[in-house]
Amino acid sequence: MKKTILAVSLITAVFPVSHAFANETQFYGRAWLGLTYSDNGLLANRKENGTQLENFASFIGLKGEEKLNDSLKLIYVAEAGTEGYYETSELFTARNTYIGVAGNYGSMVFGRNDTVFKKTEGKVDQFNITSADMAKLISGNDRLGDSVTYYSPKLSGIQFGASYQFADNVDNSSGNYALSATLGDSHLKKDNYYVALAYADGLNQLDAYRVVGGVKLAGIHWGALVQHAKSDKYENLDGNSYMLSAALPFDQYQVKVQYLYDRAGLGKVTSNIADKKSVTDTSSYLLSLGLDYMPSKATTIGVIASYLNGDVTDKNGYRDYDDNQFTVYLKQIF
Repeated sequence: MKKTILAVSLITAVFPVSHAFANETQFYGRAWLGLTYSDNGLLANRKENGTQLENFASFIGLKGEEKLNDSLKLIYVAEAGTEGYYETSELFTARNTYIGVAGNYGSMVFGRNDTVFKKTEGKVDQFNITSADMAKLISGNDRLGDSVTYYSPKLSGIQFGASYQFADNVDNSSGNYALSATLGDSHLKKDNYYVALAYADGLNQLDAYRVVGGVKLAGIHWGALVQHAKSDKYENLDGNSYMLSAALPFDQYQVKVQYLYDRAGLGKVTSNIADKKSVTDTSSYLLSLGLDYMPSKATTIGVIASYLNGDVTDKNGYRDYDDNQFTVYLKQIF
């Protein structure tokens, strides 16, 4: 209880909820915990083998808006990740925290936010946030501080986005920008299709472009992503990445399958096993199968089975690797 009170106090200290804001301010969050077994710890978020608890980006937050005039409103978000489920040196971590305006000409916010490059992922990654997240192999899903994010209103169904980071205030960043364009509904609810294009130029030291697509056919949600990425920090690392996914919802259940393949070597797995400065060749794939049970809109109980296989060549020579992982999780949205 004391931790909850402290968390709320920290958030309200950033964005005080005055009487004027109270009617439009929403407290929200997510509690998401998994019990995971990993053969070699390569897929585990805690980078440990064996059986362990894992926290899948649980958080608490405040968000709201304030009308400024008939065509403009103030919008704000303050989120803090909660890391207190097991022994850790940090109880809270930084998540999206920004303030800005929205109106007839779109929205613009300043602070820490998901880049528009990341947001094009939509719901195509069926195992987002978990230990089978596409970020294990595929780079570019960044949340950056000292940034400005703009989204246009939809023009003939197309929405444009731009992210820019003020590099002078951020270590190890070349700054620059990312651009995006999306069409359709990433949730495949309002529309049965989703298409996204994105380009990153030096943002978080990454030069990349990606194409994302989703479609609902015969009740199945199909998804695909193609990306080419090159690191500004590790000039030896560049290549293509691919993702294919499918989800079949029925009653209160959803069956999911996903395949990732990567030749760029810029994902989290490569960071854990190799010296990135000396990598000359890398290849890996990740296959995941999952089942979700949703007894209510706010509650999900899920299982995931994943298999990772790859090889890498760096200053220590050639070696291959693999990992098997099984996860059972409980997610509660509030």
